[in-house]
Amino acid sequence: EKGEGRSLLIRILEIFVNKFSSLKKEIPLVIQEANKFKDLFTLDPTNMNTYPHNTTAPHPAVNTNTSNNSALQISGAGIRSSNTTVQNKSGQMEVDEKENKDKEKEGEGGNSGSSSTTAVEPGMEHKARKALAKRRKDAARAIAKVKDCRKLVQTLIHGLKNIVWGISSCNPAYRRLAPGALPPGVNPSAAGVTLPTPQTKRMSSDESMIFTRLLKSGLKCFSIYSEGPSPSPQEEKEMLDHFAAVYTMVEPRIFHDVFQLQMNFLFNQMLANPAALTIPQHFVANPVVSRGFAEILLSFLMKRIRDLCSSDKNTSNVLLRLFKLVFGSVTLFTDN
Repeated sequence: EKGEGRSLLIRILEIFVNKFSSLKKEIPLVIQEANKFKDLFTLDPTNMNTYPHNTTAPHPAVNTNTSNNSALQISGAGIRSSNTTVQNKSGQMEVDEKENKDKEKEGEGGNSGSSSTTAVEPGMEHKARKALAKRRKDAARAIAKVKDCRKLVQTLIHGLKNIVWGISSCNPAYRRLAPGALPPGVNPSAAGVTLPTPQTKRMSSDESMIFTRLLKSGLKCFSIYSEGPSPSPQEEKEMLDHFAAVYTMVEPRIFHDVFQLQMNFLFNQMLANPAALTIPQHFVANPVVSRGFAEILLSFLMKRIRDLCSSDKNTSNVLLRLFKLVFGSVTLFTDN
């Protein structure tokens, strides 16, 4: 039964890896959709008069024309009645007739403009509000997709830790033995009974390839934390720590095979996303895999030591940090 349980865990692990493979294709599309609404993320959703800078909706400044137009109407009426001399309590004040005529022309022009725009403004304002409301709904859906993807990645990584721990701690698989294969001291009448075979606990080459696929697909899913709206570097670092912990629970042979062949891929991911440096940091600080990973990493770095003088500052900075990690592992563990 335990042998069947181990086989079932391997199948579940493969399903999780396939899910990461699907997510790495979907996440860039989710980020691209969310980035279309970056101009709306800082707006107050309760203020419908606030428009983003890059939208096609008409600017609501036309709303202020109504008050100005009404003021112009009042001033126009006052101007038309002010062609004569106006008296107040302090005395008699003469109004310059030329200035009045100029103001009257401006007032009449404003009134005529207001009569032509007031008929259009209510419709334009309604369309603008409606367009903005639609964009905000679309933005809310895009943000919800980003949050769902982050939650899904988090759930998959936590599930991976439990699955791999179950595989590594599972009892050896069982198989049926032929009469000639019975150990000494076992009654031949017991031929066909099931006995444990410790050598079957090791993963096959096909099963170990699952962890290679997991590394290549899983690392590309972490862009959901660093790109798009509301990046979450702290959450990304935490999930990368959990992701690295998965590989500390596998067999040393599998760990060596995966990172010996995929070190260049891991390095490229660190260039694209500096947060991926969390993975080598986790490995060199882990007493189980520190020595093996330090040997793999140092061998890789010595082949690229000339890149320290590269004009690409990003490459040289990442290499320097990796050298620092290797040397720091010696101070942590004397066996290194």
